[in-house]
Amino acid sequence: MNSSRPLPNDIKEIHKDFTLCGKPRNSLFAIPDDLFSYVLCFLRDEPPSFPKASVEQWMGLIDILNHNRIVPFLFSRVGVLPEPLRPPKCIVDIMRVHFLASRVRNMVMDLQLSRILSAFKQEQVRALVMKGPAIAWSAYPDPAMRPYDDLDLLVLPEQFLKARGIMESLGYRCEARIFETLKNVQFEEQFVCQDRPAKSLLVEMHWDLHRFYGAKRNMELEDLFHHATTVNASTLRFDTFNPVDAILHIVSHTGLSHTKDIRLVATVEILIKSG
Repeated sequence: MNSSRPLPNDIKEIHKDFTLCGKPRNSLFAIPDDLFSYVLCFLRDEPPSFPKASVEQWMGLIDILNHNRIVPFLFSRVGVLPEPLRPPKCIVDIMRVHFLASRVRNMVMDLQLSRILSAFKQEQVRALVMKGPAIAWSAYPDPAMRPYDDLDLLVLPEQFLKARGIMESLGYRCEARIFETLKNVQFEEQFVCQDRPAKSLLVEMHWDLHRFYGAKRNMELEDLFHHATTVNASTLRFDTFNPVDAILHIVSHTGLSHTKDIRLVATVEILIKSG
């Protein structure tokens, strides 16, 4: 391991304040150091050394990494390793289940997203897809490597009411109508599908990015739309942030919203997006 890079103890020091998600938080640091270093090698795209760990310790690791949403990503990396460097077969089988579940769920949610975007396009409302599906399709070689559990869309404030009406025409219920009274304080409304609530993701529709905790933005929303890039996926087509804006949004979203439950998936995405 390159001595110029942070060692586990340095990383643990950083995360005293910026805690990783899990039950309890920072539970990743309770695993044996060689198992921890094994995971770090994947994040750094370095060849790992096989750790000395019991099956129970491997199981605990998978549970922690599942909270961090990187089990499908690690499964794809593990698959290309020589057999002696792979986790025990029973652990690889569990990772495969997570990967396949992510693929099926993402396919279903892509259909949901495609229906929404088609309705927006018909009514000439432009939306940028953010976070989960946008990153899954633009940053990963296989979108199943990036599971997600909600859909985030950004529309311009002047089109928000029209977009809300479209969502309601598609059978979504707005959880709390706050745009009219709190648009200068908050930045999103949430929508739940009334027809298929068990199978549909929550949709968070934003009219801004971070209007909270006194945060100020230095970029006009119009710039995000002007510099947006188009993703031509196998099942859908959508606009999203360009790579630089995507990195800035991941960092700011993590720093403002998730200082006490940071997910390793954010680290993976910053590394991928930055090349």
